Order: sequence, then C-alpha cells, then structure tokens
Amino acid sequence: MFAMDYDVTVVTVVYELVKGGRKDFFCQCVASVAAQSGVRIEQIIVDGASADGTKELIADCVGERDNVTWLSEPDKGIYDAMNKGLRLARGRYITFLNSDDYYHDSSGLRQVVSRLDSSKADFSYAPAVILKRNGTRSTSSPHVNPDLRNILKGIPFSHQTVLVRTDLMRKMGGFNLNYYRSADYAFVMELVFAGKKAVRVENDFVTFRAGGFSCKNPSENQREHLAAFSALAKRYLGRELSEKELKAYLYACIMRSFGVAALRDGWGGAENDVAPLLARAFKDVARLDREVWSLKRSFAYCVGMFVTWPARKLWNMVRW
Repeated sequence: MFAMDYDVTVVTVVYELVKGGRKDFFCQCVASVAAQSGVRIEQIIVDGASADGTKELIADCVGERDNVTWLSEPDKGIYDAMNKGLRLARGRYITFLNSDDYYHDSSGLRQVVSRLDSSKADFSYAPAVILKRNGTRSTSSPHVNPDLRNILKGIPFSHQTVLVRTDLMRKMGGFNLNYYRSADYAFVMELVFAGKKAVRVENDFVTFRAGGFSCKNPSENQREHLAAFSALAKRYLGRELSEKELKAYLYACIMRSFGVAALRDGWGGAENDVAPLLARAFKDVARLDREVWSLKRSFAYCVGMFVTWPARKLWNMVRW
C-alpha cells in the first residue's frame, strides 16, 4: 500500500514539448501547480521518451522541488502514461492536468479538497475557463450533474477540473486502454454507472487551451463514446442495451456532432463529418444497419437541420 503523504497528486503527461513549441505552456503549468496554497500537493510528470530536449526542459522547469517526480520512458499513448502516474501517486485525491493547461486560482485545489472531505464524495467537478486559439476566453465550460441523461450528450464537465479518490481510481483500474481517444470520458461514464458520489464545486480554478488531442477527430470520439456506453451498460445493468436505448443515445451523439460540424464547416462539411460516425457506430456497435438509410427521413434529423440553420447561416456570413 502507498503512504498517502499528500492531499492531491497532479499528473501531467508530456511528449516532445520542444518540437511542438509548447515550452512556455508547460512551464506555466508547472508553476501554477507549485503556486497552490493551503494543500499538500505532489506533481508527477510522465514523458513518453522524448528526444527533442523535453527532458532537459522538465529538469529546468521543475528545479529542485522535492514534491515533483518525473520520468521519461516509452509508453503506449496518453492514457498509458496517465496510468503510470496513477500507480505512482501518493495523494489522497488525484487529478490530471494537461501540459498546456494551468491553475489560475492559487486557492483552487484547497477549496476542492475541502469540499471533497466535508461531503465524503468520491469525485468532484467544477467549471473551467476555456482559452481559445485566437486568444479569447470563455468564462466557463459546461459543468452539469454527472447522470446518465447528461452524460449521453458528452462529458458533462472538463476533465481538468475532476479530482477522484486515488484508492477508488486504482480499484476501478484507471483508464481503459481499449479507448485510444476517449478513455477519460469512459472513466467518468463508469463513475456514473457505478453510482459513485459526486460533489459540484462552484469555482473556476483551471484554464485549459482548446484544441487538444480529443478534439481532432469528433467522429471517432463519438464512436468510442458509444462503444464505452454500451459496454458499461451491459456490465452494470446486466443486460444489452435495447434497440430503443441505443438509438436514443446514437441520435444524441449525431445531433451533437452535427451541430458542431455545421457551425465549423457549414452544411456540406457537417454531412461529411458525420457520415463516418453513422456508418461505423451503427454497423460496428449498435448493429442497426437499416437506420443508416432511414436517418435522413427521421424526425430528429429534420429537427437538427431546422434548429442549426440560423447559426450555420450566421457563421458562414461572419466567416466570409
């Protein structure tokens, strides 16, 4: 058993920071963890055997801090590296802060730990500030109650705000490496299916930069989300999801993806973006092949077209 010498373990996974031009972001991340007050914190930095000067950068940013551990070795991807951090953690709670993100409130983790301790909750979530690529900031990301109704539409809060009991996360096995892009979402799903207690903290203390790994292929993300949801439902409900349940979830995914893609790429781009989701999700997971052909005649699809039309029209006018 690990001695819980800290209140919080912050795990940060990195790879080729120098090559990616993210040196300043990473040092800001490390400094923001060091600036947290009123709580005992350790930071674990896991590098995937970078050969571009990242190891030297880590050593320079970390300095002589005795509460920072870092290692550099090959891994099987982001979530494998995160699991390494989980295995090394000595905090009662654990959280995962990306190398591009940072804590803008030095009292943030102290407030979260206080809420977790007083409520005896298994995990916490909170709003977050989004820093977009053009430099503008959104005051907060969505953060709604983690129940099955909300989690169908997407992860209901930014994972950077989530703190989980370390012993619980170890017991649950950490991140499932079967999900290359969405293991964090799958883990939150499992917390909900397993009925773990959550506490909502009304304090935005994290800033995260938009455009990370999970945003690069929304169709593939949705396919993994559906696979995870189906597998967890079978595990925790003891049965296969019904056709109606799968269809309802799939429509929620499609409408969400379609709306995002339509705003980004216009109508034609949205159709192209969602097509792989339709084909793969229905064929590989839901096994409802006939619905692929009937979807465009469905009520949900027509409603999606109607509702998103003004936003798409306005976006195209602004873009051009």
